[in-house]
Amino acid sequence: EIAKDQKRAYQITEDLLNNFQKLSDKNKSKFLAVIIPEPMNIYNLHNEFFKNYARAKKEDYDFLKAEKQLKEILEKNKIAYLDLSDEFEKYAQGKSEYPDCGNIFGDHFCDFPDFN
Repeated sequence: EIAKDQKRAYQITEDLLNNFQKLSDKNKSKFLAVIIPEPMNIYNLHNEFFKNYARAKKEDYDFLKAEKQLKEILEKNKIAYLDLSDEFEKYAQGKSEYPDCGNIFGDHFCDFPDFN
């Protein structure tokens, strides 16, 4: 059931992106999708996630799956996109060319509710 829902969600995403592209083309403007990465991936908070969700198993999770599938949709439909993942990773490591852009996620990006 989950796989069916995920497939439907990605189809809706693809349809919406294609509609945005068609609208942009109709208005003779450019459309650019921007990928903003998940903080958990940028700051490598996977262990924190599994600590807070003790019943979760690492082998059951691919935290990059949504991003990968989004890129597949964009490339398949020839929609221009800008992936900010590398720049966010550089920023998190203190290696960005833009060190003064501020703390984008604030101090609350890793507050997981405790369901245990």
